[in-house]
Amino acid sequence: MVDSIIYKKLVEHMDEAVCMSDKNENTLYANPKFCKLLGYSEKEILTLSTWDFVDEESRKRMERESTQKRKKWESSRYSINLKTKSGEIIPIVLNGTPLPDGSSIGIMTDIRKTKRQREIYEQLIEHMDEAVCMTNSNQEVVYANPKLCNLLGKTSQEIVGFSANSFLDKESQKLVAHVDEKERKKWKSSSYSINIVTKLWNVIPITLNGTPLPGGGTIGIMTDMREMKAKEENEKVLYNAVQYSTDGIVICDTKGDITFWNKWAQMIFGMKHDEVIQKNLSLFFLKKDIAQIITDSEVITKYELKAKHKNKSKMDISITQTPILDVKKKKIISYLLICRDITNHRKIEEEIESKYKKIREVYEWIGIIKRQSDYIFDLLEMFENYHYDTKSIGDFIVTSVIMLTRVDACALRVYDKKYDNLRIVSSFGFSEGWEGKSTLKFKKSLIEKAFKNRTPLKIMDLNKEPLHQSLSLARKNNLTSLLLIPLTCKWKLVGSLSLYTKADKKLEIFENEFIERYAKIIQLVLANSL
Repeated sequence: MVDSIIYKKLVEHMDEAVCMSDKNENTLYANPKFCKLLGYSEKEILTLSTWDFVDEESRKRMERESTQKRKKWESSRYSINLKTKSGEIIPIVLNGTPLPDGSSIGIMTDIRKTKRQREIYEQLIEHMDEAVCMTNSNQEVVYANPKLCNLLGKTSQEIVGFSANSFLDKESQKLVAHVDEKERKKWKSSSYSINIVTKLWNVIPITLNGTPLPGGGTIGIMTDMREMKAKEENEKVLYNAVQYSTDGIVICDTKGDITFWNKWAQMIFGMKHDEVIQKNLSLFFLKKDIAQIITDSEVITKYELKAKHKNKSKMDISITQTPILDVKKKKIISYLLICRDITNHRKIEEEIESKYKKIREVYEWIGIIKRQSDYIFDLLEMFENYHYDTKSIGDFIVTSVIMLTRVDACALRVYDKKYDNLRIVSSFGFSEGWEGKSTLKFKKSLIEKAFKNRTPLKIMDLNKEPLHQSLSLARKNNLTSLLLIPLTCKWKLVGSLSLYTKADKKLEIFENEFIERYAKIIQLVLANSL
């Protein structure tokens, strides 16, 4: 009784589906796994027969097995398809066992995942870039993937069923027979090079990796070596190209010791191959430059550094440095340096740069003179045209001063002799509060001081100038320096021109000689426009 309970628990919790049917194929029992697999409840299952759970092909297979095995009291194992309640088809492996009363018990394993894996393997082999061939114990081909068919120039029907030796040349046939005798019969895999012969009698070198199969057959994976051999030839060409390149090519290890040195490197540095191999880069580069070369993990292009020739002369060298990685370990194993001697090139560049700089300075100076001349002529033209009023002329003067000097603020005032003050005509760069200083008293002002001295007044720091009448506004506008030019005509005061700058520009206005000359024209225009 205890044993039967244990067996029942075991069956109830099995990962395989279990079903028992009588001799008429009526369902007697189904474990939870079977019910879940088919989507039926236990009550529904017990009302159905075995044939309700399988498709037509599976039924025929089961009937054959029942005739051949079950009546002889023999168990059987084979693949069929189950049909779920929703109509889905599930491939399984059925282990069937007859019972004494004519009933039977089936243990079923869901092979959907296995079948999918098999399909993946088949797809993998079908689409492999290597040719795959499978033979039986008589060395007859039982399978050839598309790559092998393409390689031989034959269809699958022209390959399957034929001896594998028929696709090999005579030397390769001997080698395969020798390997079969020595290795294959000992269940050892092997790898060696042979030649296969195509339908058009072309000979193709391949590498064959052969593995024995349990039934006495063999599976062989073949790699076409034509491309590899072509690469070997290309490598020879590349080696010669590198060796005789017109760039100096140097390879060093992570310590800076030289492992490769081409002909042009010898031309650049004057040192032969035997003089530098396994020697350090310090033979011709500075230690600080070597430290950067052998520690940088990025490609450095056209990096210029100093070097010395074998004869001790100094050189300018341009290098492109490329780290060479060990792909598997993902670490730098060496550095490739492509070197060019740019000593003469650098001298020519310096001479050209010097000449270009002088030409550029001349052009800039010509441009400045032209702008200055344009403003002078434009101002005189405005003065000549009577319809321009003082305000228009004043705006032009302020704008031109700003453009010519790049100061931060500018104010033009005219002198009113009647009220002994200076009235602002035009300004730029000030806040709205500045309008409150539109009129300044002449007495005891900076303008009076400049007028009496008959010279422009240069104030480096407005904070230290007590006579300035708009100090708080200057601070508000971050203005720190002032160039105040009195405008006079025939020893009489006409007005004033005030140029303000922030701290970083203060020297520019004090060194601008043109603005004082330009002011002389301004005072003549103002004197005749008032």
